[in-house]
Amino acid sequence: MVPGGGAWTRLAAGVESMGLGGGGTWLPRLTYFSVANQSRGRLLDVDEISVIDASGRMLLVNGDFSAGTERWFFSSDHHHLPWHAKNLWLHYYVEQGWTGALAFSLVALAALFRVTAGGGRDHPLAAPLAGGILACLGVGMFDSLVDAPRLTLFLFFALFVALGLRDRPGAPAPTAPSRLAP
Repeated sequence: MVPGGGAWTRLAAGVESMGLGGGGTWLPRLTYFSVANQSRGRLLDVDEISVIDASGRMLLVNGDFSAGTERWFFSSDHHHLPWHAKNLWLHYYVEQGWTGALAFSLVALAALFRVTAGGGRDHPLAAPLAGGILACLGVGMFDSLVDAPRLTLFLFFALFVALGLRDRPGAPAPTAPSRLAP
């Protein structure tokens, strides 16, 4: 759009493909199309994007955004902070709604209960698992740990190990307190 004018500006450019998207030896080569705004302090409002090959065939799916953001992935290589939720539960709420945030919270609470007061509390791994899970949840109040796949794997691995933790085999069973006869 023209600043303050309210009129749309149409831009067109020809691009040599140089074999992009052609077949590879074993697998097809993937081609990505991206749009970037490198201007600081300026907004870019895009209404429709089309990429047409020499035979007139449309190469982009959902270029008019009629299906919302389907087939589009928004990211930022240089200024990523606006895309971070900066809170683990807010991240799950934005990504998966209330059901995702609630499911994650219930799994985390169940895992913590299991290793602190539940059936796995006497296992040698209970304390380290509780500490690791609490540390992740503590950091998760101020940052979204699940943006990094390795941290996500660690967190869910710790949660599911904690949920499956049992007391050590061969450990003496807890006994009921004895009652003294009057």
